[in-house]
Amino acid sequence: MKKYLFLILVFAFGFTANHLYDKKVKSLLTQMKMSEDMAEMTIFSNLSGPSFYIPSASELKKIAMGERPSMVLTAAEYIKTQTTTPGFVKKYNEYREMKKPSAPEKPQPMSEMKEQYRKQIEESIANTDKMIQQMPDMKATFEESKKSMQQQLADLDDPNNTMFSPDMDKLMMDSYNQQMDIYNQRVAEWEEEYPVNNPDYMVKKWLNSFLEISGGVDYNAETKEVNGKKVFVNQNYERKDYMWKFCYRSGKETVETARTFAQKWLSELK
Repeated sequence: MKKYLFLILVFAFGFTANHLYDKKVKSLLTQMKMSEDMAEMTIFSNLSGPSFYIPSASELKKIAMGERPSMVLTAAEYIKTQTTTPGFVKKYNEYREMKKPSAPEKPQPMSEMKEQYRKQIEESIANTDKMIQQMPDMKATFEESKKSMQQQLADLDDPNNTMFSPDMDKLMMDSYNQQMDIYNQRVAEWEEEYPVNNPDYMVKKWLNSFLEISGGVDYNAETKEVNGKKVFVNQNYERKDYMWKFCYRSGKETVETARTFAQKWLSELK
């Protein structure tokens, strides 16, 4: 009896916890004026960037400082959960294929290129003969062009012509083999950076980037108003990127909450 009671309590607690979590997520998305589809797209776009685009930033500013840490935890848990869904992994695999290096094109044998060139010249000569029939008054000009093309045709079989020689074949293949060596190296790097069905490396890259940017924020930095806009007194801070400034405006407690979560998540991925 006690065993069954315990199972019921565990189930009830799990259901309640999930229900509360879902409610918090929906409340957050409503506050940010985002649909779940839009949120999922933004999460993947940021993590694969890696970037830190924050939609509805103006809405986030309305959240009281004291409420921000709990909102950050809700958002962070939501992001973390999304990275393990089949939909996210599917998008990752599609993105992975897009990042795959392109293989170099194998050079065409010189003998084939030579015959293609021969065919082009022969077609041009045939077309010139037609033009002579259609415009006899231009015959002299066309005959001159035809003579030049006939010479090109004769040069194709000249043993001294190196354009389509076996040496050129070797030169082209040597270049191709060098390109293949580089390609194989890049594929190996790609496989290491983007393992199939496993976006962890991509997520780690994003988390490390966030921790690096948010680690050096001076929350005591002074600001002043210039033409109705707040700017940093320290010009070095004014030149900081969007994410650094966003962290500053969010406040130390909020950012430290996010950093603690990111560090814990990162340790789980190692």
